[in-house]
Amino acid sequence: MKIDYSSYKDVDLKGKKVLMRVDINSNIDVEKMEITKSPRIGVLVPFLNEIYKESAVVIIAHQSRPGKDDFTDLDIHAREIERQLGRPVKFVKDIFGDEAVKAIKELRPGEVLVLNNIRKYEAEMKGYDDFSEAENLDMIKTLFPLVDYAIVDAFGAAHRAHASIVGWPKMLAGPIT
Repeated sequence: MKIDYSSYKDVDLKGKKVLMRVDINSNIDVEKMEITKSPRIGVLVPFLNEIYKESAVVIIAHQSRPGKDDFTDLDIHAREIERQLGRPVKFVKDIFGDEAVKAIKELRPGEVLVLNNIRKYEAEMKGYDDFSEAENLDMIKTLFPLVDYAIVDAFGAAHRAHASIVGWPKMLAGPIT
């Protein structure tokens, strides 16, 4: 498998569907299930402002790890992105099932969709020394045909050989925020 590490700036994203793997892991008040601190979302928003107006953006991300108190769905992250972006942000409580597929197919330029916590997908955290193994996962095979590009901009997780980091056949580098 050849991975194209070109920058998102090297391609025309106008009218395209772009899947972004980002790291928006945030501090959460687990009793209220509210984000208390979100510097990573704050850094993501300027990048979204740069690309979402002409592109449809699908965000996949994680929050914590299974078994931890702050391991949760990403609906609160979608609301925080919406608050900081100043535009509606959609959320589906799905990663690559029927609900996610339908939402991605219906997504239009200028819209942002957040999928659920990628670490709720059991195969995500396995670790893939052979990237082609990750490329053949159901998640990748389902999501990738629905988008034009995958941008990996998850600096805090980039060192991990997780499926959502290494599995995309046509990958662009983000600004690494």
